[in-house]
Amino acid sequence: MKTLFAFVCSIIFISTNFFCINPPVLYGQEYEKTLVSKDVAIELDAVQTKKGTFIASVMYTDKSEDLRDCQVKFYRSSNNGKSWDSVYSVLAEDIYLRNADPFMSIDSEGNIYVIIMRLPQGFISHLWVYKSTDDGLSWEVAGKPVTGTSFADYAHVLGGNPGEVFAAYTEYNPSPSIIYFTNSTDYAQTWTTPKILMKFSGNFAAVGSDIRWLKGNKIGIAFGDYNHQSTYFTYSNDFGKTWEKLVDLPTITYTVNKVIANKDFEHLGVISHNPHKQNSQIFFSYTDDVNSTWTTKIIENSAAYCEGIIDNNGNYHIVYNDFDNGQSHLTYTYSTDKGKTFYNTQRLFSSSYNGSSNVGEYQSLILGSDNKIYLTYVDWSDKSSVSQIVFPPMLINSAPDKENDNAPMIFPNPADDYIRIKNINDGENCNVEIYSVDGKLVLQSNFVNSDNSINLEKFIPGAYLIQIKLNNQTFIEKFIKK
Repeated sequence: MKTLFAFVCSIIFISTNFFCINPPVLYGQEYEKTLVSKDVAIELDAVQTKKGTFIASVMYTDKSEDLRDCQVKFYRSSNNGKSWDSVYSVLAEDIYLRNADPFMSIDSEGNIYVIIMRLPQGFISHLWVYKSTDDGLSWEVAGKPVTGTSFADYAHVLGGNPGEVFAAYTEYNPSPSIIYFTNSTDYAQTWTTPKILMKFSGNFAAVGSDIRWLKGNKIGIAFGDYNHQSTYFTYSNDFGKTWEKLVDLPTITYTVNKVIANKDFEHLGVISHNPHKQNSQIFFSYTDDVNSTWTTKIIENSAAYCEGIIDNNGNYHIVYNDFDNGQSHLTYTYSTDKGKTFYNTQRLFSSSYNGSSNVGEYQSLILGSDNKIYLTYVDWSDKSSVSQIVFPPMLINSAPDKENDNAPMIFPNPADDYIRIKNINDGENCNVEIYSVDGKLVLQSNFVNSDNSINLEKFIPGAYLIQIKLNNQTFIEKFIKK
């Protein structure tokens, strides 16, 4: 299925426990893995605040992934995820028996918002928004966007200007099901009359509604259709007052969707997969801008729970879980060409899978203020606790490709003032790109010197990735500039 599997850790399995014999090493450093919560987690979300604090909201249960007993806790780390404190809980109270599906965002003033499903008896789900104005230390109920007799699900929020919050959610009656948009301008206290983005015929037809900022202060939303096995995308140029015509993305399955975008770049993507399925295909639809044609590819054929980001240099980073032989593999890949090609698929972490179909959106991917990637996830190897892995972007396997003796090779490595590329012949079509470890493109060339050398005199000492495209093949290697 894949040709570039590289294990960053040697593993053995005893029962369902995971043991790392040799810790994985990334760019000469062990990756950082810390425990966030020992709760039996089902879903989660996480953000980094403007002050650098990490906040995680965890949907958990005391009954081994039993959705009939789910509640929500907030955790906070002020030391880059090295340790975490429980700071707030949303528990059963009054008419509300369960609390579920937290999703978080931050406005430009630094206020943190979490939208949560609150479930009374029967087929009813309300949406409440909780707010923190002090970097996650204390929390309060800010507002209640949905309090009717329908079932509101797949709720996402998006912080804007100070006090400005946008939300998208799916409502089941059960028929018809509707994708709604609403917003607040007073710190989530009051909400506008919900605007219908799409109404579906048939029971439980709509699925998901992910909302993100796009370039130019556009708001993008993606959602799926169970009945017609479609994925839709739309965007607004005026903060949700009006919406562009829906685009039917070329996927072939009903889907949970994640919009992958960055306010500094025109290009964007949508990741799609079946909800609560461990053998779903991962679809990736991408476009150069919202007005261009979309293209869709399959990233993985037996996987689930996918997340993605675009970094500050425009590169895509995607993490998902692939499954085989009763094992779950937390897997990472990236693209430097606006999603056209994904390179160097890596398994970050492997364990015996002891989860169930109740497990939902179980991971969160953040590009930290230090340009490292922070992956918060449900650790199935440890009774579904919550852990966080930190690693640099554009992770590669530093071992040479032993399956291809003719692959380009870099020497000397480490290097002083130059590197040479072995196994490039005269007349071969060769493109070379060099990236810093935070994903910034520092050199691009369609040729090398006559002796296949590259001058490094102006490079800052440190680690780099060189990507060589040669005769329709792509090779990636790490080198060190001394």
